Amino acid sequence: MFKRRAVRDLILVVVIFGSVLYVTRWFSSSSPPALLAENRERFTGEWKLLRESNQDDSGQVLARVDPMAPSEHKHEHSPDSGGEDGGGEVRTIPTIEGALVPPQIDAEAETPFDVTQNDEESECTPETKLVFLKTHKTGSTTISAMIERFGIEHNLTFGVSVHNLDMSRHILSTNGLFKRELVVEKKDPRYSNITFDVLSNHVRYDRREMEPIFPGAKYVTIVREPVSQFESSFVYFMWAKVLKLNGPVPILEFLEDAENFTKRSFYMSSQIHNGQMYDLGLSREEMVSQIAVELKIAALSHEFDLVMMQAYFDESLLLMKKLMCWSYEDILYIKQNVRSDNLKIDLNDAVKDRIRKWNSADHKLFQHFNVTFWQRVAEYGPNFTNDLSKYKTMLAGVHEMCMDETSGAPGRLRKSAVQLKADAPPLCHHLFKGDVELTDFIKARQGYPKLGNYP
Repeated sequence: MFKRRAVRDLILVVVIFGSVLYVTRWFSSSSPPALLAENRERFTGEWKLLRESNQDDSGQVLARVDPMAPSEHKHEHSPDSGGEDGGGEVRTIPTIEGALVPPQIDAEAETPFDVTQNDEESECTPETKLVFLKTHKTGSTTISAMIERFGIEHNLTFGVSVHNLDMSRHILSTNGLFKRELVVEKKDPRYSNITFDVLSNHVRYDRREMEPIFPGAKYVTIVREPVSQFESSFVYFMWAKVLKLNGPVPILEFLEDAENFTKRSFYMSSQIHNGQMYDLGLSREEMVSQIAVELKIAALSHEFDLVMMQAYFDESLLLMKKLMCWSYEDILYIKQNVRSDNLKIDLNDAVKDRIRKWNSADHKLFQHFNVTFWQRVAEYGPNFTNDLSKYKTMLAGVHEMCMDETSGAPGRLRKSAVQLKADAPPLCHHLFKGDVELTDFIKARQGYPKLGNYP
């Protein structure tokens, strides 16, 4: 046992040392000209300054990404576009002076953070067009922040809200289906032909409306087992308080009269019945039809390139990495907002069955994609287990390097007792940025009016 513990401690030391070495090399390596000093500062605490002033230290206005600006572009060919010879569509990625550019990585550096691609993936081209359809209480916010970091580093354009509401900072809509005017005003001369690279904020799915705005995009979403998703929503949205459920088991009190409770409108009432299917575009009227539910699931299975599973979060991200031809570096994250056990409802089997029956459409959705998910794992190939182990080791190293779990205080709805270490390197601050903060930065970078100044 002593020998095993010593080996474990040695591995931990190596991971931590390698992590620090990796970060040092990342930020000290030779970088392209566009990686200016002020751009590095954007990763190390200057995001708030950028949002407020949109200027660098010299007083110069920082470059903004305008999806329709007649600026220089570099062209890349999608693996299935056919390239110049195949006559396929040419992917156009804007190159804006002063925009964030990822640091150059030393591919031969010996470090536990081996961010180079596998041999199989080194021949593919990273995908830069993505629609991530967020679902509520499924871990989607962590993925959104991950995608937003990738987009900022690669100078991509985002479809974000143009409205001046605090709730719309990172939300397009929780009730309405996606439509063009959510991301560009009708009075904008670019209204009819504007396009974006990425969608990562909350909005309900409508493929017909999304397709022209995000041409050539991969479509990805995530689902969660409906009992745990419903319980999480019930607590997070404080439905017991909103609906004045004062019994010993409020969630059971709701289920006993669910039909009547849902006749009224209340905070996030859109999520209280088959919330995941609602996010994915199924209407309230269609939920009562088993045929409509099954047809919708069949359509989603055809239309989405990947449906991830919250219960297998890291496995899902590994599949997304392969789909998008991204690197391990691109899918690093830090666990945050983990609920305390005292904020969870202890449910018996009878209550769980009633939740599944109430959310029968979500249950069918989960059952279907729980099968297709493991088919995708099988299609990944024989390296899946080794790649997953490598990825989990990297995540453990990041957490050990970045997080101080001895400080902080529990939050009202979530456990927020983990904070960055005082001496955490820049990579940690980079990974700690959340969806709301990153969306604010994206809006400022794309030239959207700052909150409070929109006419």
